[in-house]
Amino acid sequence: MEEHDDDLEAGDPAKALLLEAKEVGSDIGACVNVVSVSEKLPANADAVFINIETKEKCSYCIEVSTSGYRIVGHEFDRCDIKDGSYYSTIYPLLDSVSVLYRRSFADCLAHKLQLVAEQQPDIGLEAITGEQS
Repeated sequence: MEEHDDDLEAGDPAKALLLEAKEVGSDIGACVNVVSVSEKLPANADAVFINIETKEKCSYCIEVSTSGYRIVGHEFDRCDIKDGSYYSTIYPLLDSVSVLYRRSFADCLAHKLQLVAEQQPDIGLEAITGEQS
């Protein structure tokens, strides 16, 4: 990963894509087994690639570009799918391929909401989630 950072100069359009790919890793890391920026595929102004293994142990290589996110391979660091659909964010893409991602994401969100409710005792969880106990 570090070699990609060194290759990118300040103001390089690829830098924004690389930063976005890294942020995605931070956002979804707890909801998948593996997420990393590809060290084998080139990061450039057109695309950056991330490797993801879902909780079901399915591997994907995902293109991150200004067009969105799309699956380009079913193995890490592999681009052999040319006609994949683009998604505006990583969340609906993963939601479409991984039931366990969906469950894990929901569990993480519920946990975060519970923490917020505990930090603000005058606001019950019902106010945050809209559910009645």
